[in-house]
Amino acid sequence: MEIDQATGDNILPPIVPRQVKGDVPLSYAQQRLWFLQQLEPESPLYNVPLTYEVTGKIKESLLEQALNEMIRRHESLRTIFPMGGHEPLQRILPEVEVIIEKINWIDQTHTGNSELYETEVLQRINEQAKTPFDLSVAPLLRVTHYRLEEERSYIFLNIHHMIIDGWSMGVFLEEWLGLYDSLCNNEMSEILGKRLQYTDYSEWQRNWLQPDEMKKQADYWKLKLEGIPSYLEFPTDFPTPLTRSIRGENKSFSLSSQLSEDLKRFSKQEGVTLYMALLSIWSVLLYRYSGQDDLVVGSPIANRTQKETDNIIGFFVNTLALRINGMKELSFRKLLGQVKETTLEAYLYQDIPFDKVVEIVEMDRNPAYAPLFQVMFVLQTDYAEKMESKELHLRPIATGTGTSKFSLTMEMISTEQGITGTLEYCTDLYKQSSIERMLGHFESLIENCLRKPDVPVSELKYINNEELDQILVQWNETKTSYPAECTIAE
Repeated sequence: MEIDQATGDNILPPIVPRQVKGDVPLSYAQQRLWFLQQLEPESPLYNVPLTYEVTGKIKESLLEQALNEMIRRHESLRTIFPMGGHEPLQRILPEVEVIIEKINWIDQTHTGNSELYETEVLQRINEQAKTPFDLSVAPLLRVTHYRLEEERSYIFLNIHHMIIDGWSMGVFLEEWLGLYDSLCNNEMSEILGKRLQYTDYSEWQRNWLQPDEMKKQADYWKLKLEGIPSYLEFPTDFPTPLTRSIRGENKSFSLSSQLSEDLKRFSKQEGVTLYMALLSIWSVLLYRYSGQDDLVVGSPIANRTQKETDNIIGFFVNTLALRINGMKELSFRKLLGQVKETTLEAYLYQDIPFDKVVEIVEMDRNPAYAPLFQVMFVLQTDYAEKMESKELHLRPIATGTGTSKFSLTMEMISTEQGITGTLEYCTDLYKQSSIERMLGHFESLIENCLRKPDVPVSELKYINNEELDQILVQWNETKTSYPAECTIAE
């Protein structure tokens, strides 16, 4: 990999439109996801469900027209994945039409009981989120419009991960709403020039990641992850199943606006990103819970290393295995420096597919655990600014599939209002009460890391005063009242 000496950035060959049309091999990211889907073909594990409360009167025909214009412009939204001989392929269909399911809940039978029917709608959405896709059948996205009032609705999207990722959702929402606004004003914006498509990228990726480049990156990860522990010895409420469970739930939380601002300010002062600071604090919590100061945390990366991929919808994301060790000897400030160095280094070797990293790291495998790591950390982009249109206002509503890809996944978002998060957890390992307690510990740890960055992380307090009183005083209260006089039977 050639490096620009002035900027330190990778110098990569440009992505150009592919010349030969027809079926295309899967990208490396799609290849791994396709394989994992075959292990759980009826599972919604790789569904991407999104629900938005919409304020404003939706013109349903125009919303549907804008959606289908999106599908016409982006090949990935009309791609399926049939078998071609012994290998799955990307097949772009010339036309795919999506009909938005329209459900009108403005019904006299619900008058005066809005909470009841909103609960019913959300229950129905959660069930829809669990409906799997057949990767060989189009379309791999579904949209439902629930009209609750004349100017209040829920829009539910369910899209398979094979054709979209977190970054792509921002592109999708911004363009869809922009097209809708244009149609509402009797306009239609045109795409100027040739637009790159996801298959252009996937063909480029396979041409660029030749054996020499793949070996260079593989050598880095083999050395970096040499001798890592087989799994994170993290306390659980239930015995670990003999094979990995994907049953899960999630718990949402928010940091106060003051703590959010303090954390952002501290990160800037220390010369690190908010992602690095939050990952460091999450790692401290994992260390304090497990007592294991050599651990690996998984973290997805957008993997869009070239500007021309910014507006392409597709599944680009790769996963990094970030090793963090020696914590018992470090202050939080020094740990922050290690995490910064580790992540910046990992970005230089982010192109090798994660499944290749799993192959080259020699370690014991156990069907009860995910390989390399069992815990993830994610800092998502805030798409709120992309969810505004001239006609409508959208507010996201958390939607789950009842699954968990890992034992624990901490996903956070930084917004103008503050930092929010969701902890996804395996319900065969943890009770909800334990997850709520863990989130309280995480917040306490954030406060203390910021307040005492030079204290060893092994000494940082994460149990609040109320819980400490319960452990040390209430649970050890053995005083018992006895009658003033005792009668002994003869």
